[in-house]
Amino acid sequence: MPGFFKGADPGKADTRIYRRPNQDPLPISVLIGRPFRIVLILVLLLIIGSTLLRRATYRPPATDSYNLRLVKRNLDTLRIALDQLRLHCERFPSTEEGLVSLVHDPGMKDWNGPYIFELKPDPWGRSLKYVSDTERILLYSTGPDGIDGSADDIRLEVQSSDSPERAPSVFPANLRPR
Repeated sequence: MPGFFKGADPGKADTRIYRRPNQDPLPISVLIGRPFRIVLILVLLLIIGSTLLRRATYRPPATDSYNLRLVKRNLDTLRIALDQLRLHCERFPSTEEGLVSLVHDPGMKDWNGPYIFELKPDPWGRSLKYVSDTERILLYSTGPDGIDGSADDIRLEVQSSDSPERAPSVFPANLRPR
């Protein structure tokens, strides 16, 4: 027999842990079993992961000035896409063809799109409006109240390049460019 078992009774197993009186307490790894440690690690990873995910997807609350800037930027992007479509097709889409003609071919001659990938709604969740005649187009959002023609509408009016007296501009409905 090896020296470790010398003097021990082979019929009795001694399961006591012998400790000196001033010895440090048992380490946590001895007291906690392996399955419990795995569960503890998974819980900690879950807490850390959810905290990081929440911070990564946080968006500050939208303010009116932020929404106004976003609508102006979206209307200006649509204006640029409509200018590209007009260069290819030699006309703006009609009111009936609408802004969908920037994404899908409505049957226009020389259409070479898509000019944008998707039509996004305004910050209040409503679709942007489009009106066209032969000389100019009008793009607008109905604003926070959602009522067409009210004072809080945000409009972009674009004159055809054949009539250069007025440049494109974005303005609230209650203000007119000079």
